[in-house]
Amino acid sequence: MTIKPWVSPRVAPEAFSVVGIGDMAGDVFGNGMLLSPYIKLVAAFNHMHIFLDPDPDPATSFKERKRMFELPRSSWEDYDQKLISQGGGIYSRSEKSISLTPQVQKLLSVNRQKMTPNELIRALLSAPVDLIWNGGIGTYVKSSKEHHNDVGDRSNDSLRVDATDLRCRVFGEGGNLGVTQLGRIEFAAGGGRINTDAIDNSAGVDCSDHEVNIKILLNEVVENQDMTEKQRNKQLADMTDEVAELVLRDNYLQTQTLSISTTQAPQMLDVHARLIRSLEHNGILDPVIEFLPDKDQIDERMLASQGLTSPELSVLLAYVKNHLFQELLDSDLPDDDFYANLLIDYFPLPLRKKFSQLMPRHRLQREIISTEIANDLGNRVGITFIFRMQEETGANSEHIARAYTVARKIFSMPELWDEIEKLDNLVPASAQASMLLEGRKLVERATRW
Repeated sequence: MTIKPWVSPRVAPEAFSVVGIGDMAGDVFGNGMLLSPYIKLVAAFNHMHIFLDPDPDPATSFKERKRMFELPRSSWEDYDQKLISQGGGIYSRSEKSISLTPQVQKLLSVNRQKMTPNELIRALLSAPVDLIWNGGIGTYVKSSKEHHNDVGDRSNDSLRVDATDLRCRVFGEGGNLGVTQLGRIEFAAGGGRINTDAIDNSAGVDCSDHEVNIKILLNEVVENQDMTEKQRNKQLADMTDEVAELVLRDNYLQTQTLSISTTQAPQMLDVHARLIRSLEHNGILDPVIEFLPDKDQIDERMLASQGLTSPELSVLLAYVKNHLFQELLDSDLPDDDFYANLLIDYFPLPLRKKFSQLMPRHRLQREIISTEIANDLGNRVGITFIFRMQEETGANSEHIARAYTVARKIFSMPELWDEIEKLDNLVPASAQASMLLEGRKLVERATRW
């Protein structure tokens, strides 16, 4: 499935440069490189080839990438070389050396005229581009404090660079473990934009969850002989795009809260430190395993007015959501009729229209409701909300979640959030973050009361 590129009707996006890891036959890489017609894919590599296109035309190269994506089992050799910009080309990784044209030297900001394929790949990973998009397999970046032996990916030891060598603005991990966690933290501490592979890949997990839960529902319909298996399969295929939209919506909100949390991180460091200690004390989190800072490191960051990085906040968000999910599941909250609409809204519209009466009997209905509430709380009011409410009021998670639901409803927060999100790419992201934070304050005060 290819998701249609989104283009704002009122703002002209700027082209941005990308170095990619993977090829168009790869589902992760291929879909990622078709999400925008403004991508300038200046270079890419996989296990066989190195693709160089120093100054591509975004529109032309987009069409060619789409053509390759639709080819069965394509490789970079299938790219029409007549469309490659001057100085570019496609090279085998088995060659002893590759000559660098002036255009490639300029792209990489190097003065060398030749490189081995491995040297060239390291130079590509260190290129001054807007985005490195990892859609391949392997760990290509580590912390400068780690040894290659610490990484556990011997096959890519000769290619790997340190996070301090990265000159990209953003590193996207479509593939698993493209960067070590310490490498992510080091890159983010130096001003780079990166989350974790779990965040960048969470749409896949979310999509699988939706698929399983939808099949459980439709299997009951088939067992009741209200639908044939052939009709079920057609219904599943017809809902592909809507399921994708539901999944992307979840991920939009999750990265939104991480962006807000990152902007607040220096001011919130003391609270984050208390949250880490609380999770550790309760046996929920091991900070050492998750590479979270210890007390001395927290003190150093406080003196330097630095907070947790986005990769660290990503880990903390996951633990908070998972713990909250379990607490809600163990409570009576998922059985409250008031939350029944969360179960209904979880499913695509065709199922809501036809089979809503079956949904309360879904064998995972309590898990779905608990997940939706935990996600909404984590995404809308932040990583530390439940923890701070517990510190200040002594209430348990169930009562806090109920109070939050009331505050959310009374002040029509979903409508306000929707209006703010409609301003994407129309106003600075910092302005949207400020508005969302003001909304959080209102909800927090009402919840506390």
